[in-house]
Amino acid sequence: MRILSTVLSVYSFIIFLSILLSWIPSRSSRLMRIKLYINQITNPYLNIFRGIQWLRIGNLDLSPLLALLILYFGIYITDNMASLELLSGWDLLFWLVWRIWIIVTGVFLLFAIIMLFRLLMLYVSRRPSLTFLSNLDSFLFPVVSRTLGLFTNRTIPYPWALGIVAGAFIAVRFLGRWGMALLLEFLRNLLNSL
Repeated sequence: MRILSTVLSVYSFIIFLSILLSWIPSRSSRLMRIKLYINQITNPYLNIFRGIQWLRIGNLDLSPLLALLILYFGIYITDNMASLELLSGWDLLFWLVWRIWIIVTGVFLLFAIIMLFRLLMLYVSRRPSLTFLSNLDSFLFPVVSRTLGLFTNRTIPYPWALGIVAGAFIAVRFLGRWGMALLLEFLRNLLNSL
């Protein structure tokens, strides 16, 4: 089990490396060969998750997060089996709920960072007609308007809306993790006392 856990850990690291490299443009043939080799290793597993529609938000594909979650779940189980620890169904459920919550709040933080970047570019960029920024606005505007629509129906200037929603997403990230940790600890103590 320890060997299987190590193999899963190495494979999850390679997938994480593949995700990072997909964001870097391939300017050299050496980097292209490295990316091609890594993709040959990771694509058979990642392709299982790429067809899931609810994991796509515009041009953002979140399917690798689900793929990594499943690998981490396998690592958690094999690590515990290797140490001869018996896991209860509640342990597995709490682990899974916590990891899903970390991913969800991580997505909120990612969106907040993108929104803050766009807000900065509104004040720094001298060329507002850049295609990249236009694409970024078409990606962010529905998220910002839907989020603000939960609280108000008033029209708010786009820079203000970006800042407000980014701040709300950051609050969800940090307060949400803290609140979920307290809730899971309370439920674990409650179950242990029964």
